[in-house]
Amino acid sequence: LLKNFQQASSESYSVFFDSLATLLIKFYAMGMKPVVATLSSAIAVLHIRVQDWKDPVLDLSSKLVTGNQHLLFLSVLSTYAEELSNDRLRVGICRRQELKQAMHLQMNNVMQCITSIFAMNGTVRECLAAQHCALQCLSHLIGPIFPPNEVIQYPLFGTILEILKDQSADAAIHECAAECASNFLLEIADMQYKPSFSLQHYKHIILELFELLPMLSTAVTEKDERKIQSYVKLFVELSESCITTMITEADPDIGKKPVTLMLDIFTFKDYQLILKTFSFWYLLSEAVYKMNDHCNIEEEIYKYVSELMNLCRYEEDMLIIPYGGEFEDFRFMARESIRDVTFMVGSINLLKKIYKKLTSCGDDWRKVEACMYVLSSVSGISPLEHFEQTGEVFSSITTMPPDIHPCLIRAALDFVICSYKWLCYNPEYYDATFKFVLACFNIPKLQNMASGAVVYLSDQRSAVVFLDDLINILKNAFRSEASSKITSRLIGAVMNIMKASAFERLKPTMIELISDQVNRLTDVMRVASADNCIPRRAVYYLDNISIFFRSVKLQVDKDDYHPFFPICTQLCPLLLEICEAAAGDYSISEHACRGLRHIFRCLGRTALVFLEPVTIKVYVPIFDLVNF
Repeated sequence: LLKNFQQASSESYSVFFDSLATLLIKFYAMGMKPVVATLSSAIAVLHIRVQDWKDPVLDLSSKLVTGNQHLLFLSVLSTYAEELSNDRLRVGICRRQELKQAMHLQMNNVMQCITSIFAMNGTVRECLAAQHCALQCLSHLIGPIFPPNEVIQYPLFGTILEILKDQSADAAIHECAAECASNFLLEIADMQYKPSFSLQHYKHIILELFELLPMLSTAVTEKDERKIQSYVKLFVELSESCITTMITEADPDIGKKPVTLMLDIFTFKDYQLILKTFSFWYLLSEAVYKMNDHCNIEEEIYKYVSELMNLCRYEEDMLIIPYGGEFEDFRFMARESIRDVTFMVGSINLLKKIYKKLTSCGDDWRKVEACMYVLSSVSGISPLEHFEQTGEVFSSITTMPPDIHPCLIRAALDFVICSYKWLCYNPEYYDATFKFVLACFNIPKLQNMASGAVVYLSDQRSAVVFLDDLINILKNAFRSEASSKITSRLIGAVMNIMKASAFERLKPTMIELISDQVNRLTDVMRVASADNCIPRRAVYYLDNISIFFRSVKLQVDKDDYHPFFPICTQLCPLLLEICEAAAGDYSISEHACRGLRHIFRCLGRTALVFLEPVTIKVYVPIFDLVNF
């Protein structure tokens, strides 16, 4: 009803509001939380949308407070604050601002109401439930409605700090207290970039929060997951709120505490906790870049990269290349975070530090792999001509023993992909590197990466030497029906190399490869005709054929015979047959139409002979049928 809100009289609104409030009180007494939550949201949305209603605190309390029972009122007020910040609610910014200001004017009354909850009598369970409700409400009000500099003047904020220091505090209460403190810090973090901002008003609280690290240690020891998550979120917000103070060195008491605190979290050796700190390092790098001030934290950055490197190591019992999973996601995000902070110490300086660690890893493949992984992260954004040890890294990659751990081979291949431009200016390493990449196709899980590497390496003239090897790999990929991504890259690499060689010599090979895919597609369609159903497998061959014709860069004079014309006389009728049979299935006909388009582009004027049947059999019926 409220989503289809129409203008009505004020009296109608009031009656509706009273009805909702009565229902809410009824279901609240029955303890039906889902219904209470939905009705609370309905009341909030109704009040926000009625322009004549100006004071949410007064209007809600007059309907929902019975005697000294304020919990239902605070619960709805919490929902109200959430809805007021809901972007999907179609309410103008002026109305939102008007209501926020009205709630701010009632701040003293609301804070007294919340404070009174902590003085109420009752069973332990009742008191905890009431305190949870009160703190949850406050957490939604701090920041967007109640300014931090005013909130800290109330004794209640001291109570919140005491809860955070209390190791025996109830987990749910602790979570809400941490949320209040986090929202308080979040607002400070946004304000710190204003020229007039000063941390002095909040300094005593900030310093108290920095002393809470032992509480996180206790929570980790006790495996209290809720408290662990609360503390880590709190510490990240805390460090982010002090970034500009640290960079400008405006307060010696703050000093380097933000980066030190973030580095201290590494002591727990839990990558899921470190994952939550990446936002701090990104904001730090952004602020340093904008303010053009590195604030003497180079050593901390080196330590951060070193700690991340250690945390990126695989377990000793890892025997195969992992595919996906949370840890792989973490490693990817760690790589991005390292790239974020690299400029603060200089990419070449960082590469030298990592290389020094790499040379001291000994025979521990886990350490070597982690170093190579991080080395690749930095090399991809660095001018490697200034990194003198690049050649030594390539030499070690190309001379690796064949029985090395597959994860280490993947890390080496990753370095090649990130650093391939260096090979353009150092051709003496090119052949050995290309051979290494070709050898990676023997490991199924590396074929995707290796196909990407050969695309990068195929741009150089000396790649012609490896063309036959690459064609054999492409044939094997077709036989094993490798993914379209792999075959498309291999076809692209072959075509890149062929631009630098005599096409006439390779024309039979290319026609053989295309014919192979056309014949396979023909066989699939023969079975499909019998079953009266086109399988998705046909799409695989259609895509390979499209990639062939898209990739061929062959200049033919307009009067010359095109070498691919004979195969196209077999292929075009087949594509038309697929388009006609799959006209209602866009997921298949789209691929056939794409094949026709690339054939036309490749053949040029020679393709005009196919124009009439395409027009008659494809465009008219498909347009009439599905109107794409």
